[in-house]
Amino acid sequence: DPICMQIIKDAFLTSCGHSFCYMCIVTHLHNKSDCPCCSHYLTTAQLYPNFLLDKLLKKTSAHQISKTASPVEQFRHSIEQGREVSIKELDVLSTILAEKKRKLEQEEAERNMQILLEFLHMLKKKKVDELNEIQNDLQYIKEDVNAVERHRIELYRARDRYSMKLRMLADDPLGSKSRSSSVDRNTIGLFPSSRSAHGGLASGNLMYKKMDGSQRKDVSVTELNSQHMSQSGLAVMRKKRVHAQFNDLQECYL
Repeated sequence: DPICMQIIKDAFLTSCGHSFCYMCIVTHLHNKSDCPCCSHYLTTAQLYPNFLLDKLLKKTSAHQISKTASPVEQFRHSIEQGREVSIKELDVLSTILAEKKRKLEQEEAERNMQILLEFLHMLKKKKVDELNEIQNDLQYIKEDVNAVERHRIELYRARDRYSMKLRMLADDPLGSKSRSSSVDRNTIGLFPSSRSAHGGLASGNLMYKKMDGSQRKDVSVTELNSQHMSQSGLAVMRKKRVHAQFNDLQECYL
């Protein structure tokens, strides 16, 4: 099998007159005891350094490197060969290395800026989407606020109309039955049934007003205290109900 497919390094001559790389011929002789070129019997004891060929090959290699290699490679080859290097060559090499370093730093900085710019664009898009979502939610809340305000105003107006009709009824207790019936029909449904707990004109309160004077005078202090405690309990319950409604609304909106 052929050996030394590239330029010979550390040339050695065989007894049959052929030259090979030292490592190549030694490796071959470990497997076979013949010359790779002429098949003549050969051992490692029949190998001799070929100084002349080795010198010529080194010169040829240096010439090829000087034509094709970069200054850095030429400098490295010179150092490997033990050649003296002048100050001028060192200055040229330092300039080349500094320029190479500056170029690499410039390329790295450009890559970092590109990565940072892409990240900022992505972050900006994300925040704009979040802002649009918040603005949409805010618009919905504004519309709900306006609707609730309108409904509250309607409730206030209904309450005022109801109070005015009550005053008219109180000023004219002997008014016609049709008028009283009209008041009752117009006021039904304006307020929730819980008005009976707030002092409104529920059926229980009307019955209480129909009681004669002697019955009202018989109300004991214990009953009044019981009513006061009942009103306090209702206030607490009403407060809890408001908090529960607030929590439900908060979960709905948020």
